[in-house]
Amino acid sequence: IRESIEKNTFYSVLDASRYLGKSEYYVKGFIERKLLKANSIGKGHGKRYFIKGEWLVTFLAKWEGGDFHK
Repeated sequence: IRESIEKNTFYSVLDASRYLGKSEYYVKGFIERKLLKANSIGKGHGKRYFIKGEWLVTFLAKWEGGDFHK
């Protein structure tokens, strides 16, 4: 899966949720808890997150390695 992620492309929360196999709700939670780096645009309910491919690859490596739970 990581091989299909373009490192310099920005992905939406929906795109990231498909790569992670988690819902958009979980992905937003990862971003808000600063586990997954993302840029944001807007405020409140209109807030949108954009995740750079290389940040997504780094997150996936940590997720698969279990580094978040230590």
